[in-house]
Amino acid sequence: MTSALADLLQDFLLQHTVQSNQSEYTRLVLGGLPSTALEDLFDVLTHGNGSPWQPTGGSQIPVFLVTSDPETSSVGPSRKCNWDYALAVRNSFPSFLLLVDPLVWDDRTYSIINATDTIGLPLPPIRRNVPSLRKWSALYASIVEMAAERIGMEPAVVESVIREALRDLPSLDPADQHLLPWDIVERIVDLANAGHAVTNNELARKCGLLPSENNGDDFRRSRRILERLAEFLEDTGIEEGIQELQVTSRGSSLGAELAAFVSQLRRSAGSASAVVRAPSFYYFASDPEPSWWSTLTAEVVDEMLAEVGRHVQPDRISVSCTNPLNPSPSPGEPFLVQEGAILEARHPGGAFQS
Repeated sequence: MTSALADLLQDFLLQHTVQSNQSEYTRLVLGGLPSTALEDLFDVLTHGNGSPWQPTGGSQIPVFLVTSDPETSSVGPSRKCNWDYALAVRNSFPSFLLLVDPLVWDDRTYSIINATDTIGLPLPPIRRNVPSLRKWSALYASIVEMAAERIGMEPAVVESVIREALRDLPSLDPADQHLLPWDIVERIVDLANAGHAVTNNELARKCGLLPSENNGDDFRRSRRILERLAEFLEDTGIEEGIQELQVTSRGSSLGAELAAFVSQLRRSAGSASAVVRAPSFYYFASDPEPSWWSTLTAEVVDEMLAEVGRHVQPDRISVSCTNPLNPSPSPGEPFLVQEGAILEARHPGGAFQS
């Protein structure tokens, strides 16, 4: 990863240290990130040689990457260590930053929890609806907002496309659940190096969605068409379903693109049943942008599905609670609110809030 995501995380940390570092007493704990992201961030902050982190305009801050099996070759104040070492040396420094690997997060002591400023927690599970990012994780929402600023896009647009991709989380294995949100952010912030204004279709590809012919931002529609495509292929089988699409009026000239699409699904998912469970996860097309992806737009796929009898399902009105104390309840668990519930009714044409 080095780079895009690590640089973004460094800027995020800087926002939390400048003010508190005026008193030369900053004790931060950052968790919730994948091991690879923490490794890259540690190397960026310490220049790969154990140096303390030097925030712009602030005092030096030793950085400790707490893992279950640390290397001990560092000669500088910053190093990879276990909890025993971190606890032993923490009072030797007025300021420090602990980067905590997910495997040892639950081993924190009360003294660490009570005497430090925890600025990043593990991402909570998403069991049903995807809440607003700010309600889901303040850390993740802040990083997404910074990523949006880096690529020159409105944060609301970036959040909307990410939330569509996060619909896959409940169906993924725990390792992918942990990695996917941060992989998406890194893909998006990498667009800052594109050398041109970032488009909505580029965001769609980074999040595993279909592009649109008008480069629009109706990512929910793109996701719904992708879900219909996955369900169709599950019912027919991948090869048989693609053969049906190839004899439609739009698909008759897209044999090469549909064949490349089949190769993508076979490589990423193996079966249509897997794609149904997590369509965006398996539909993601890596760089460089493949021609099959840009050709198979939401409009093209929609027309092909309609021609083989997979018409658009009627739009539904969904009602959700916008102020729950438990934004991701378990199946069957009600939303809990402190006072009155604020309900929002949504339809593809708009939303109404009570």
